Amino acid sequence: MSLLDDLIDAQKSSAVAHLEFMIQNKRNIFSLHAFFEGQDDESFYTHTLHHHLPKDWRLHIYRCGNKDAVYDAFNMTNHAALPGNLTLYFVDKDHSDILPNKNPTSPFIFVTEYYSIENHSVNADTLKRLLREIYHIDNEKTIGRLQTAFEAALEQFHRLMLPLMAISVWFRRKGFGVAFDNFDPGKSFIFDSSLKLTRRARRRGSPTISQYFVKCLGPNARPPSIGAICKTVRQISVHHPKCLIRGKYELWFFVRFLDKARELLDSAGGGYSIHQQVALPSAMELLGPRTPPPLKLRDFIANHINSTIIAQQHTYSNAKVGPAASF
Repeated sequence: MSLLDDLIDAQKSSAVAHLEFMIQNKRNIFSLHAFFEGQDDESFYTHTLHHHLPKDWRLHIYRCGNKDAVYDAFNMTNHAALPGNLTLYFVDKDHSDILPNKNPTSPFIFVTEYYSIENHSVNADTLKRLLREIYHIDNEKTIGRLQTAFEAALEQFHRLMLPLMAISVWFRRKGFGVAFDNFDPGKSFIFDSSLKLTRRARRRGSPTISQYFVKCLGPNARPPSIGAICKTVRQISVHHPKCLIRGKYELWFFVRFLDKARELLDSAGGGYSIHQQVALPSAMELLGPRTPPPLKLRDFIANHINSTIIAQQHTYSNAKVGPAASF
């Protein structure tokens, strides 16, 4: 293995993240140690963590590389031997409400309410902040119209994606791996001049969206029957769409909506001249800090910090009265 391979592998290692944690844990007493899956998670969570962090505390962040590595780091840590430190772990829920889940549960592990962090960021409130702060649009009427179009298009996107996510659930229930990254929503969906989301026109003989999606899942994947798809759709429809649709797909929707809105605003004149473009690979760096933190996340962080402070005060009080008691 080359040095480059070693460096790339080390970045994804839960063992490396855990080693960094053990070093920092010995150096700092009043610290919050946060374990994330990757860079996008850091963009999403860090602002809220800093907001709740006491002034005399330090925040240490560890990117583990993926969800399994976060759980590995949790399993490697002896939490009973960490006086004065708070260690928290943050993971995406994915389809754990629908599929068998063997991952450990703990009060110190935060699991997203939706499929992933991206689903929390893709909403009309975050859109408004980007329009004002990145595109510098301050006309409330324009922002309101774009928000209305955004919500209608997102609802349509959920409807179009639901059968595809049902197919992925069907495959995973059968024990097959699913290569979600192979599916490019841009090859199946497009925004029109009214910011409505539609299916792309299909050439004669080309695969349907469902056939293309199945092909992306795996080279030897065979599609389930229409009846099996419909049955799975009925089963999973009891969940919120944001618990079903992969967050990376919703993020694609958000970025492409912004692209089309920017194009329309530029062509409409009226003083709009928008040059900055939100790129899909770095979108969460802009969306994450601008996403209103979910109440569940705020409570999770605040309750843990408050409990740790109380425990520290109790330990300090016992240390002060200890000699007097022995006297």
